[in-house]
Order: sequence, then C-alpha cells, then structure tokens
Amino acid sequence: MKRILFFLSAILMALHVGAVPYNADNLPKPDETYGRVVNPDGILSQAEVDSINSLVLNIERAKNMQFAIIVVNEVVNGDVFDFGVKVFNKWGIGGKANRGLMLVLSVKDRDTRIITGNGLEGELPDAVCNRIFNKVQVPLLKESKWAASMTASIITINEYLDGNPEVVKSLSTDDEDGDGWLYWLLGGGGIVGWAAYSAKKATKCPQCADGKIAKNIEGVVLKEKEGRKRVYMVPWVCNMCGHIVEKEETHFFDENDPDDYDPKHNRSESSGGSGFIGGSGRSSSRSSGSFSSWGGGHTSGGGSGGRF
Repeated sequence: MKRILFFLSAILMALHVGAVPYNADNLPKPDETYGRVVNPDGILSQAEVDSINSLVLNIERAKNMQFAIIVVNEVVNGDVFDFGVKVFNKWGIGGKANRGLMLVLSVKDRDTRIITGNGLEGELPDAVCNRIFNKVQVPLLKESKWAASMTASIITINEYLDGNPEVVKSLSTDDEDGDGWLYWLLGGGGIVGWAAYSAKKATKCPQCADGKIAKNIEGVVLKEKEGRKRVYMVPWVCNMCGHIVEKEETHFFDENDPDDYDPKHNRSESSGGSGFIGGSGRSSSRSSGSFSSWGGGHTSGGGSGGRF
C-alpha cells in the first residue's frame, strides 16, 4: 500500500511540475458566482480559498466592486502583467460599474500584480497600488506566504477605500512614515485583529458615535427580484439616537435547498431571525452561489506590481 501511495504521489507531483504555463486562453474560468479565487494548481489550500472568498464577498457588497484573485504556478513567457490584463478584459471583471480589482500571483515567475478596472482607478491610483505592492505584498511573498499576501492586500485596499486615516497616511508616501498600521497588519495576529476591528466599526452609529446600529428586520423592503436573486433595502437603527442607516443587501434564494430560504417571506421566531448573509439567523454564511457574475468590466492596465 505504501508503495502504491508513493507512486500516486510521484505522478501527482510530476503532473503539477509539468503543468502548461497559463495564458488568457487556457486558464480555466470557474463559476464565479461560487467564488472569486482562481487556484488551478492548488497552491492555496481549500481553507485559504474559502477565507479569501468570504472576505471579498463582504467587501464587494459594501463597495459595488468585483474581485478576481488568481494564483498560478506559471504564466506564458513570464509576463504576468500582460496575462492579468488579458484575463481581466476577457472575463469582464467589474461588471457594469466597471469597478473591478484583480490580484494575480505567479509563484514560479515570482511576480505579482494589482490590476484595477477603469472605474476604480480614480479611487485606487497606481501610486497607491505600488505602495501596497512594496509595503504589504513583498514582505509576505518573500516568505512564501501566498495566501497571507492576498488577504493582507485585500484588507489594506478595503481600509484605504474606507478612508482609514492611518492607512491613507501610510500609502501616501514611499517612506516608512505612518506605517504602524501596516506593521500591525503584517504581524502574527493582524488579520484576525482586523476582523474584530472591522466588525466593531460596522456597527458603530455614524451619527452619535455612542450607540450601535442593528438591523430592523420588520422594516426590510424588497427592492429587486430576478430569478434566485433578491435585493433588499435594510434599515439599521441606532439603539441610542434612533438614527437610521439604509444598506442594500443581496441574497440568493435556492428553493431546492432546505438550508436556504428567502428571508423576506420566511421569517419566524423559530427560524432565529434574519436570513440575510451576515445576519443573526440560521441562514447559510456560505459564499457559494452568492457572488454576482463577471462581465462588462474593462481595464487599461491600471495598478502596479512586479517581481519579488
């Protein structure tokens, strides 16, 4: 049995090593509604893929963006920039809003790229992308921390777009002035700490700053219904001053899945509350089937990156 397992492992390793370098034509396109990570060579573990998908799902909904995270062993001719731009435009990352963001990593080529859609370039300039590459990605990539590099980049981009003053300060200069936040992020517990920080920030009342906002399920309004897709306008109410923040949330209802349901029409005391992703009820927190389809986005090559 051990001999059989050895030969199977050797075959799998040979297949992996002998894999054909990718280009825009032979890169397998996944069903993007089930996730944004393209990991054909299995460089990232399934747990890492699931973690990144969960992270970008929340950001996409909050910022009307579309991500594509591509991690491969090698690309044709080692030209990762050309590869990324062609895949970006072929798949149309960014949708109608043209707010696409692609992170590409080619391990054997030791090259990574941040590529922005035309509709996102004004908010995420090339100079900022270059500083994210140098300050966030390179330190992690040099240690072969592939998933950590992708995750840290996504978090940094999200905080920059949110206007986090520490992140904006750090990414406004090439020197190390104001890099304290990035040192914390790249530290051992930085990514876990960010999750807690982000959750706290999301529930803080923007009006009085003392109270916490929470979903008022009774005030939910169905805004759009198309196939399995339901778009709701959800009021969040402050427990101190009563201020209301309206947030748009999307849910994909599968009538054939007993663990899934339409929260607008299937609320009950026994169900545990809201069926919205991120809610407090029993709804699935899976990313599967919850992403919007790619298509319509375009890039002219904005962004940055390079070899590490």
